[in-house]
Amino acid sequence: MNLSVVQTRGRDGMEAPAVKVEVFFGMGLPGLSLVGMPDASVREARERVKAALLSSQFDFPNRKIIINLSPAELPKEGGGFDLAIALGILAANADVPLQALRQTEFIGELALTGGLASVRGVLPAVIAALRDGHKVVIPAADAQVVAGISGEVRCARTLSEVVAYARGRLTLPLASEVAKDGVAEEPFVGDYSEVCGQADARNLVQIAAAGQHHGVIYGPPGCGKTMLVERMPSIMPPLTAQESMEVQIIASVANQVLHDTTLRPFRSPHHSSSAAALVGGGLNMGIGEITLAHNGILFLDELSQWSRTVLDHLRQPMQSGEVNVARVKRSIIYPARFQLMAASNLCPCGAKGVPGLLCRCNENMMGLFRRKLSAALMDRVDLQAIVRPLNLQELKESGSAESSASIRARVQHARKKQLDRAGKVNSLLNEREYRTTAKLSAKGRAFFQEHASALNFSARGGIRALRVARTIADLEDSETVEVPHVHQAVHYRKNALAQMS
Repeated sequence: MNLSVVQTRGRDGMEAPAVKVEVFFGMGLPGLSLVGMPDASVREARERVKAALLSSQFDFPNRKIIINLSPAELPKEGGGFDLAIALGILAANADVPLQALRQTEFIGELALTGGLASVRGVLPAVIAALRDGHKVVIPAADAQVVAGISGEVRCARTLSEVVAYARGRLTLPLASEVAKDGVAEEPFVGDYSEVCGQADARNLVQIAAAGQHHGVIYGPPGCGKTMLVERMPSIMPPLTAQESMEVQIIASVANQVLHDTTLRPFRSPHHSSSAAALVGGGLNMGIGEITLAHNGILFLDELSQWSRTVLDHLRQPMQSGEVNVARVKRSIIYPARFQLMAASNLCPCGAKGVPGLLCRCNENMMGLFRRKLSAALMDRVDLQAIVRPLNLQELKESGSAESSASIRARVQHARKKQLDRAGKVNSLLNEREYRTTAKLSAKGRAFFQEHASALNFSARGGIRALRVARTIADLEDSETVEVPHVHQAVHYRKNALAQMS
């Protein structure tokens, strides 16, 4: 036998296309050639596979070996092809029966000792393989990642175990059985009972959580902006089954571990992050923070310190819910239905709004500060509020604040009303859907038209304000949107920095 074919999976953004590893023993001087658009990490498989075979007490053929990764036009990256390559060499050398490899896909990176290491993007690969009617063998280290998938997914710790399985001498355990040994770590999520005062900002985060609206909180240093936003996961509705699967696939492709598959993602990148780090791209067309925040929250602290150019990259994904990372020869679409929450000081020096402190910023500095946030970006932000610092006396008199559990019950009730009414959250309603589901009263409509004209709302800004009003009505369990709901929405729609001018 001089030819063998082993099935595995590649990686193309969020997809896992099928790849055939074809191994051929030809005539000529001994050596190993690897073709099929492999990158450096795949080309290095030659040394990993040889060492793993020898360490596992298998012969490495002293032949001219040609390995083709098909289809040839698909770029190959990562170490996930190692196991399939090793089995292909053994099968071509008649050490493993070809029949045992035909309906099974093998995914795994080999250590020099013959052990199997975790693979990036194993979850979408397993889903795609099972969808095609194949069984899958993966490293035991990835069992927890695929534990919730129904289908024959088996786990191995070494190359020797996989070979024994292919020879019919060993039954590999299912991934669900191996995953039971892992203990999930409980993520820490703060509680709003720890936040004193700031009723306006607390109301803002509640509205944002209920309707999935974008929001910005302004205020001087130390007044609790970051604390308010960081506790939002404690009041957010849990992920649905579909949302959870999307989040798990993204985490698998990004080689990250999820400790709780029901908790919405919360990403907080540093303000020095590049555009590629935020929206994705770079040399490897990698996933950005906005995709890692899909179905969750993207928190930009110190918003005014971010580059305007980087922030403007958020505009299109905020509107469409996805990002198209395109290069000359390749284009990948990543999901990016994130909720933007941000916090910012009121001026460059940070003293504005603090009693007893003198702001040292002149008009030129304030102009540059405001221009960091483009009008086009801020027009996509539904909620803005200013918080002020509390003195010690106010902190003592504030008493116990409402807990996250109480707020979460209200948020979940409001979210359920939205899904029952329109099948989506209020922030995603288009103008036609809003008109048919909003139930805006005549007085509420008249109030909105008067104030929208006075505040010079754009067409997009107007519909966004009305969506917020619908969310406020849902939180108050009101079937119609009345004047008080519109009044609150308009209040949060105003440009907070312009109010401080």
